[in-house]
Amino acid sequence: MPMERPFSAACERNREPILQQLLKCVRANDKVLLEIGSGTGQHAVYMAPRLTAIKWYPTDTSDKLAAIEQWREIAQCDRIQAATAYQVGENDWPLATGMVDIVYTANTFHIMSAELVVKLIQQAGENLSKNSRFVIYGPFKYGGDFSSESNRDFDQQLKATAAHQGIRDFEWLDALFHQAGFGFVSDSAMPANNQLIVYVKNT
Repeated sequence: MPMERPFSAACERNREPILQQLLKCVRANDKVLLEIGSGTGQHAVYMAPRLTAIKWYPTDTSDKLAAIEQWREIAQCDRIQAATAYQVGENDWPLATGMVDIVYTANTFHIMSAELVVKLIQQAGENLSKNSRFVIYGPFKYGGDFSSESNRDFDQQLKATAAHQGIRDFEWLDALFHQAGFGFVSDSAMPANNQLIVYVKNT
């Protein structure tokens, strides 16, 4: 009996607003997008067919790969590559240095520990070429404060689940990216008190 395909309602709700912002980031010569923390794989199967010149490389921890593959089979899009195991802090960067044009990650920075967020940005700085972009979707704090009461409540829920989780400060994140050789491009407000933040590799 086939395994029931995992489904995220949030992925369905946020996929179109994210896609519209992602389309603004894409340049004519882009060929490769690396997704960090693909989860169910729903973003890949929705967005990759609409990014017609780009190969989409989904990654996640090994326990998530079967679910991503189930969604990939449904998509029937040959530009979505087989899901690869990648756990920040344990695995090397999943693709060849200089190969990636866009890194995309959604709803991961508040789940990962702060130390692993630092490690991911460092790895990106070491492996991305000049003009590559890093796109982050999720909730953030500004000036140490939450953008909404619902985000404050969400942060408490995260910390109750695991002490290392929590909504990150934009200023802290911004400093990490600049230290890794990136420049700030944009910060767009998204539905449900989320943001989509874009950085570009300067060196």
